[in-house]
Amino acid sequence: AHNHYRKRNSEDAYWLSGKVFCKECGGELHGESGTSNTGRVYTYYKCENAKHGKCSLKPIPKEQLEEMVSSVLLLILSESRYVKPIANAICEMQGKGSDALLAIQKKLDQVNMEIKNVMNAIKMGIVTESTKGELLSLEDDRKRLEAKKDEESLGQHRFTREQIEMALKTLACKSVKDVRQRRTLLDTFVQKITIDKDGNISIDWDIFGYNPDDKEYPFNAIKVRIDASLLRHLM
Repeated sequence: AHNHYRKRNSEDAYWLSGKVFCKECGGELHGESGTSNTGRVYTYYKCENAKHGKCSLKPIPKEQLEEMVSSVLLLILSESRYVKPIANAICEMQGKGSDALLAIQKKLDQVNMEIKNVMNAIKMGIVTESTKGELLSLEDDRKRLEAKKDEESLGQHRFTREQIEMALKTLACKSVKDVRQRRTLLDTFVQKITIDKDGNISIDWDIFGYNPDDKEYPFNAIKVRIDASLLRHLM
């Protein structure tokens, strides 16, 4: 068979590239493909050190690995013990606001503090043209920032916890067979995957800032709807 790196495109991309690592040697698994004598193309992830005979980890079929990881993710999103803490994490993120809104609030807090300092000076009898001018300038800054804050806040739609939980349950019903759906899941929620020679993987998630405690998954786990063919491939 002829082995080579396969270029990413919209239909045939290695969505876990840069996220899969070998537990045996620490090497990264790269997406590759091979063509058999019959012309059939096989796609898989292979440890970079295995290519040079420095690691015993066998290649991992691309479709099965990506579908397995996506299935585990959808399983997590469908279970109530995970849905509630994920929804709480999203609500907390909404409460913090966007980076732009946080930056505006920080400037507004600073201006309010400066206004308070000027007012304290005036109360102490320090009244000059400069203090008056500074106070007027600061009050103008405050009005401008408050208007900007209101404008930024209007552009943000906040969802209730119930709406978020419903959206998560809807997402959990999606099919991992859909290439675009799988791409979105893997690109967005998977941080790092570690694979050992026995076919077990450890997944670090980032699900809206929430990382489930359960991290270890066997490839042939019935609960993720993947058959044992991948495990047999590894043995």
